[in-house]
Amino acid sequence: MNMNMNILAQFQPKTISDFVYNSPQSRDIIFDIVNGTVPFPVSGKNGILLYGVWGTGKSALAKILPQAIEDRLSDKDAHSRYEEIKPGNKGADIMVSIDRQTDLVPFSSYHYIVLDEVDLLTEAAMSSLKSIMNKPETIFIMTTNHLNKIDRGVINRSVLVDFNSAPESEWLPKVRQVLGAYGVRVDDDEILLDIIRPCCGSARDIMYAAHSLGSKIQKQAA
Repeated sequence: MNMNMNILAQFQPKTISDFVYNSPQSRDIIFDIVNGTVPFPVSGKNGILLYGVWGTGKSALAKILPQAIEDRLSDKDAHSRYEEIKPGNKGADIMVSIDRQTDLVPFSSYHYIVLDEVDLLTEAAMSSLKSIMNKPETIFIMTTNHLNKIDRGVINRSVLVDFNSAPESEWLPKVRQVLGAYGVRVDDDEILLDIIRPCCGSARDIMYAAHSLGSKIQKQAA
């Protein structure tokens, strides 16, 4: 693996601290749940629903959360189940399978079910999801770009986390970390904001721009 590949791997999100949150409130909700500062699941709420525009890191965070929660509860693997809901597969078969799975004793503290793009479920599948969420020993972690398309019952059973675009200035420390990995230092905020602004809040685009700039300057200096 060459040095640039090592740098790319270094910045793949691995913990909840690796994300740039759009507000302190959103960050606190995630950290409080993971750290046990607030009880979860509790009072019929066993879902975490990450909502916001495309490219902000919702799916990546959703995949990390099961193990982050389980690490506080035990030394077991979370055994999370990840399902990406797609236009051609809107969830009927998936809901039947999840219903059966959650009737069994979980291998870890809970059954962790990750549903990416949950708004693409059919009305019938969404109704099934609402029913399955009533089962004990289940935690559902879901993402959506369209909160208005989610059944109110599912929303009511979930902790909502606004995962829209973070302010441009919040990306400055992360971009500087990436550039630093390439041996590049840029002190002028405006230079960095000039590569952050065109990305329109997309975490994918901002990280790509940062890696591209770092690699380019590194090669020019060689």
